[in-house]
Amino acid sequence: MENKAIVIGASAVGSITAKELSRRGIEVDLLEEDSRVGKFGKCGGIFSKHGMDYTGINYQDLILNEIKGARIIAGKEELNVRTPQTQAVVLSRQAFDERAADEAVSAGANLHLNSRARNFDTNGKITVKTTDNHSYSANVAIGCDGNSSITARKLEFPEIPQSDYVISYQAEFDKANVPTPDIVDLILDHKYYKNFFAWTIPISDKKIRIGIATTEIKKIEDAKKAAFADPYLSSLIKNANKTFEFYHMIPLKYRKTTQKTYGSSHVLLAGDSAGQVKATSGGGVNFGAKCAKVAAEETANYLLHEKPLEYEKNWRKKHGKTLKFHYILHRMYRLMPNWLSEMGIGVSRRIGMQPLLEKYGDMDYVFKI
Repeated sequence: MENKAIVIGASAVGSITAKELSRRGIEVDLLEEDSRVGKFGKCGGIFSKHGMDYTGINYQDLILNEIKGARIIAGKEELNVRTPQTQAVVLSRQAFDERAADEAVSAGANLHLNSRARNFDTNGKITVKTTDNHSYSANVAIGCDGNSSITARKLEFPEIPQSDYVISYQAEFDKANVPTPDIVDLILDHKYYKNFFAWTIPISDKKIRIGIATTEIKKIEDAKKAAFADPYLSSLIKNANKTFEFYHMIPLKYRKTTQKTYGSSHVLLAGDSAGQVKATSGGGVNFGAKCAKVAAEETANYLLHEKPLEYEKNWRKKHGKTLKFHYILHRMYRLMPNWLSEMGIGVSRRIGMQPLLEKYGDMDYVFKI
């Protein structure tokens, strides 16, 4: 069998997949629809430190800020959690995507820009036909092409229900007033941020990102107005300049199927295209990278050693329970009215939950055991 694979999408997860395949001796065609790789900053840009370490990408010189805690606000109550150690890092997502692609190419991947997947032929090998009139064929193709994955759509993978998406908005401000630049804010309010929350991500004492997300797609502008009218959030950006903003759809639940077999050929989905996202935060890079490494290992074992390709089984075995737990917590939060969230935060503060959260809390796994 030919030692060759195709990866569709060259942002972080696609590039990590291509790098891991190349390191294992697989020839990779990495297809990117745009003239440059990356999500062009359409990301919160905050990641757990241990999650970034696991990606295997050299990111340390890309760090813009280090986060050591969080302030959770619900109504008039708030809970402050702070640790001596860095828990998360703030990066330029575009710079990270570009670094991941560079490392994939250095490992041996063939990067093809302006190559948007257009059609798929599954007779024999998987053949991907692109908008620049090229065709790429291999026994394994891996779709890492985001929440609107053309790979998933063209090959009719099960859809993620619309109710399991949120629409997000985030803006970055310069010349802001950031009193605690190592603390993020999470603001719980179903009235305006239905089934999700608003947040702040400090970059420095003068620069901050403010974001919101909601399942009510048609009410995103109302949620945006509410955020900027919030007394606390508005105080942070009273005399600030908005330098960047974006809207983005985020899946909160993984697809029922992320692997399809066509004779001796396979198509896999990884990252946002598979819905491998933490439903509690909307973060997809860390678990996308973990599943990308499973995809690379399974693909290499199949192509090089003719072992069964069991990506679906193994990514779920390794990471499915954690992602499901995040989803269950998210669904529980959906059921909580504002008064119950406020009461829960207040009770947690009064009984002294902060030390337990500081010791055992974890961005990716909820609790460190």
